[in-house]
Amino acid sequence: VRPLARTSSPVLSRVATCSDLHPLLREPSLLELAYRGDDRVLDVCSELLACGDLDSVTVAVTVLGALGSDSALSMLDSLLTRVDGEDRALLECVLAQSSHTGHGQTAARAEDHSPLQTAVRWGARPRAPAHEQT
Repeated sequence: VRPLARTSSPVLSRVATCSDLHPLLREPSLLELAYRGDDRVLDVCSELLACGDLDSVTVAVTVLGALGSDSALSMLDSLLTRVDGEDRALLECVLAQSSHTGHGQTAARAEDHSPLQTAVRWGARPRAPAHEQT
């Protein structure tokens, strides 16, 4: 079930690219764009990964896995160079699931490990409350 399937792409893009919104609020729009094969989510995911906070990394990994394009998989693959051990195994699960199900067919969640668990293990920084951000 895709709750935003009938929402226009311009509306989804406006929400997905609004950096004033918390990443978890942007995730449904980003996922819908990913399911539609919209490569513009790559730029947003790149920005989210650069933030490095827990929520941003979780959303980026999920959306990249859902997009499943060569570019998205390449971005996920590049993360492999920064992780090892169990983190690497979790990311490989996301990559394998994305490759196995094909373009836009996965929610990027390994069976026993969510991107949230992965982000925690990668040491993503918790997001500071809005009033503490500069």
